Amino acid sequence: MGVGMHPGSRNWFSRRSLRWRFGMLAMLLALLFGAVAAFELWRERAGLERELREATQALRVGLTTTLEATEREMQHVAALMATDPEVQYFMRRAHEVVALEGGGAGGTMSAALRESLAQRMERRSEQHWLDEFRSRQIEFHLLPGAVNFLRLRDPQRFGDRLDEVRPLVASAHALDMPVSGFEVGRMHAGLRADHPVRLPGSLNGRSALIGSVEVGVALHDLLAQASVRFGAEFVTALPRELVDGVMWPDDVRALLRWSENCDCYIDAPFNLPGASLLDHLPHPERTPHDAYRLEQLDGRWYAVTRVMLEDYRNPLAGGAEGQAAAAIHVFADRSELVAAYSAERIRALVSLLLGFVLVLGVSWVILRRIGATEEELESARRFRSALFKLSPDSVLVTDREGTIAEVNPRFCEVTGYAPHEVVGRNARILQSGNTPQETYRDLWSTLLAGEVWRGDLQNRRKDGSLYWEAHAVVPVRDSRGEITHFISFQRDISERHDMERALAASERLYRGIHDNVQEAIFLVRVEGDHFVYVGNNPRHVASTGLATERLRGARPQDFLPPEVAEAVCANYRRCVTERQTIRYEEEL
Repeated sequence: MGVGMHPGSRNWFSRRSLRWRFGMLAMLLALLFGAVAAFELWRERAGLERELREATQALRVGLTTTLEATEREMQHVAALMATDPEVQYFMRRAHEVVALEGGGAGGTMSAALRESLAQRMERRSEQHWLDEFRSRQIEFHLLPGAVNFLRLRDPQRFGDRLDEVRPLVASAHALDMPVSGFEVGRMHAGLRADHPVRLPGSLNGRSALIGSVEVGVALHDLLAQASVRFGAEFVTALPRELVDGVMWPDDVRALLRWSENCDCYIDAPFNLPGASLLDHLPHPERTPHDAYRLEQLDGRWYAVTRVMLEDYRNPLAGGAEGQAAAAIHVFADRSELVAAYSAERIRALVSLLLGFVLVLGVSWVILRRIGATEEELESARRFRSALFKLSPDSVLVTDREGTIAEVNPRFCEVTGYAPHEVVGRNARILQSGNTPQETYRDLWSTLLAGEVWRGDLQNRRKDGSLYWEAHAVVPVRDSRGEITHFISFQRDISERHDMERALAASERLYRGIHDNVQEAIFLVRVEGDHFVYVGNNPRHVASTGLATERLRGARPQDFLPPEVAEAVCANYRRCVTERQTIRYEEEL
């Protein structure tokens, strides 16, 4: 019979030192936590950018809506004033008086009419249009030449021709229709609406065009209100070609500042703290007009974007209407949002770092436990290997079907087989053919029941000689409790078996002589200073009448007189002491 278990295999992990394993694990954990940290930072950054993008888009939409609504309002007010009978009366009188006084700014009569018109508009403003006119610039222009007759906000400035420097005014007169849009004027840059003024009763049944009414609002004032409404700072960037030769130099110096950084004029930097905006306003080409970019100004974070303004160009003069020339830069303070993002990023990184350290610490403890367990297993494996190789008994390992998986050196010495000659073969190659089949059936039933089988079997060596072995076969179970292998411990008992056979033969011979000899024989055992009868043969029973059962365990004193018993014991004692045969006679 052969039994077996899969040969012990070394754990590949046990070949690595604890420090090497911990370093590898730390590197893997660092990569894992690094990936998680990168993802978390990307997620936080994406969230910040999404909030900034949505907030910036809301600002852009709000500002664009405000500009469009303001332009529509300018158109409405200009239309109301151009069709107002009182305004038409003053415009007709001004047109006549200026013509009588030689054109241009007119003379004293024109000045008196101008003052009267200004006073009349002031009273009407106080009575009806106070809120609407508070931040507006209202101007009256006369043909020919689009000469300015009156500026309500600055009545002292009049008489300048606008047809060459104000395309919007020139277009309203040339096209004889209302026009509006963004334009840089003599005094400011802003949104304007110019509406022609006509007088009924002209030739061919058509009204006569005598001039126009212009209503505008300075971007400086409009953006100041928008800044309060939207909680952001708005700055207008004006290219040099829109300003030079159009605005009066005094107004340029008073309202605008030149920025070398953006190569443009700056209108109304407002309330941005710290260093001058002129040094931080980015070049228009570097400021996205459909997105945003984040800028840090004096420790504050601003989301910067821009809204393009279409400067009005006179199509009759060869200009392209709607040409983008100026831009409103939007500075939205997002310091709190960026600070919250930074705090969240630090919190996430600290949490990940603490988690990394915690997992690393736990991993170190687990690896130390694994290392200790592996050392114990390796020690047990070496101990098992030593026992397996140095065992005085043959050891045979088989699988469940009896196929030999491993043998120890003692097995090879006893059987004469080399390991490669038996591994992979069934243990039946060792059978002698003399063992009853009932013995093998009992062996297998015992093992498959999960119990240990013990017994003696006669096997055959490689050279064909027979030998006897005492077997102890142990079943081996896996983690699920199923039997997978058997281990058989075998001790060669051929010599003992021969001795037992010889002893049995000797015993039979002795018994034949003991029972059939004609002399009476009895056996005595020495127990210290006493002698005890062990037994007697049939002849002694017949001659003495003492049955073996009665004699066994008795002493001479139990059957003989004291003096005789003492003499007999003295003879026994002399025989033992002298270790030789003595002869004597005694009377029973």
